[in-house]
Amino acid sequence: MIRKWAIYGIALTLGGVAALLLAEIALRAIGYSSRLVYQPNPYYGWNLTPGRSFAWKSELGTQQIEVNSRGFRDVEHADSKPPGTFRILALGDSFTEALQVPLEATYVKRLASDLAGATGVAGAVEPETINTGLSGFGTDNELLLFRREGPRYQPDLVILGFYVGNDVRNNSRDLDILDSGVARKPYFEVVDDRLVLRDYPFPVDTSLMAKIKYQVNTHLLTYAFVREIIDQARHREPSRADGASKIKTVPLDLNLFKRHPADPWLAAWRVTDALLQTLDRDVRDQSSRLVVVLIPTRFQVHRQRWEELVQEFDLTDSDWDVERPTNVLRCVLDRAQISYVDLLPRFLEQVRLDPSREFYLPNDGHWNKEGHDLASKFVTEWLVANGYPNVHTPQRISQPPATNCY
Repeated sequence: MIRKWAIYGIALTLGGVAALLLAEIALRAIGYSSRLVYQPNPYYGWNLTPGRSFAWKSELGTQQIEVNSRGFRDVEHADSKPPGTFRILALGDSFTEALQVPLEATYVKRLASDLAGATGVAGAVEPETINTGLSGFGTDNELLLFRREGPRYQPDLVILGFYVGNDVRNNSRDLDILDSGVARKPYFEVVDDRLVLRDYPFPVDTSLMAKIKYQVNTHLLTYAFVREIIDQARHREPSRADGASKIKTVPLDLNLFKRHPADPWLAAWRVTDALLQTLDRDVRDQSSRLVVVLIPTRFQVHRQRWEELVQEFDLTDSDWDVERPTNVLRCVLDRAQISYVDLLPRFLEQVRLDPSREFYLPNDGHWNKEGHDLASKFVTEWLVANGYPNVHTPQRISQPPATNCY
């Protein structure tokens, strides 16, 4: 009997291995490209695998992505700033990383060429932009990345691309785990009005299991394929029958737009507020200046999509406000006297002038090339208006007013 079960076990194992091999061969034959292109980083969450080249498919087609030796989607940059160079370090999430468009079409790279050609500026200095954007990042990741990587580059200016749609959630341990299903990085929390860092360096990323998982992520397409299906299922908007109607659960990040947010979101705002002030202070300590770029969501810019969401999830005007997170950010940054470029009114003006213009990928939700062009144009205009290359940023006040922004 034992021998019989042993034979069954061996047969099942061999069958499983054969099925795995066939699946792996089939995925490679059809050109499936894994989206598991990041490796764990215990100091700031994750980064792209240094030196890796991979194809990234989106609604704009396939982009060939090249990763530099520091694990960022950019060319190589010398640690020491060349003489006569105005160096801009860009922090941000997937809007800044911008895997959907060619590298030269990203707003970070367009910014260098736009500044070089700006009236009265050309020839004064050579602008250089360094892109450290990474998908899934929040302000907490970006603060930790700046502390680890920022000083080596000696930036004259630090630009933080703040995506209004989910960066606040990314900064909350509880909400981020609710979204991703697992703790995945060091997190900050506010304790007695102080920003406290937990689990640093992130212990999970230094374990043997993390190293094994990374190798599986990198080399086994079948695992990546199954992971992607599971992730899509977890983020699919659930629904339930309620009589003759179907009521859908409001997506997690849409809670940012509630006029009266629940306690977890208020806590996330408090952490975000403290993170922005801390990053501004750290940047100043490096003799640099911080400018925050407020990146709006697609439905904030193209309001017909907001109306679709209102209908789809039965939102009421008295409970929801399409501009609430942007207004809260303006208040937070104004109170702390942190410079910022608010892209929402500028994008809205362009849509008003020509309603047929589209600046986002309809399904992907990130900027298309025109969106990146517009962002670079407006950031360039702001920098030039504020004295580029001697950009004027306000002095931090020692005791900010006790305004309740959120």
